[in-house]
Amino acid sequence: MLHSNYITNKLKLNFELCQSPLQDLTVLALKGADEENIEAQARGRNSQMLILSVSLAAITLSLIMAILIIRSVTSALNGLSKSMKEIEAAKDFTRTTECNSHDEIGETICTFNQLITSVREALAQAKLSSDDNATIATDLISASAQIEQSAKEVSSVVSAATSDGQTVRLSLESSVNDARITKDEVDRS
Repeated sequence: MLHSNYITNKLKLNFELCQSPLQDLTVLALKGADEENIEAQARGRNSQMLILSVSLAAITLSLIMAILIIRSVTSALNGLSKSMKEIEAAKDFTRTTECNSHDEIGETICTFNQLITSVREALAQAKLSSDDNATIATDLISASAQIEQSAKEVSSVVSAATSDGQTVRLSLESSVNDARITKDEVDRS
């Protein structure tokens, strides 16, 4: 039994001797793993910060671009609206709006300018027609006055002829009466 105790003790001692370096290796391995884990976590945090920074920069840039685009669109539309109101208020169809861009808003402004040009041409044509109608109306008034004067003259002539005709009729009736009386006297005598 002594021998077995000796072997047991020897094994325990060997085990303890082996266990200590094994534990040291385990501790070192764990320490190394912890350090690597800490470094990986630090790199992960750095990557997250980089991604967050890039994302914030992209969002900020997108917002700035959106604001610039919105200002560009609203500026052009406000200019068109202002021009429309000024043209409507002054009834000045010689004015147009500056058409700088070649996008949809620029096309709308150019189309509005074409509309104003068409309205101006239609108004000019209407004015010419109105002037022509005024000239025709003046000519008709003058012709009407001449016809009225001619009608008065004809009426005066007809009236004079009627009056002369009445006088001749009365004279003829008187002559016919005188001739009857004379005939009756001749027949009686």
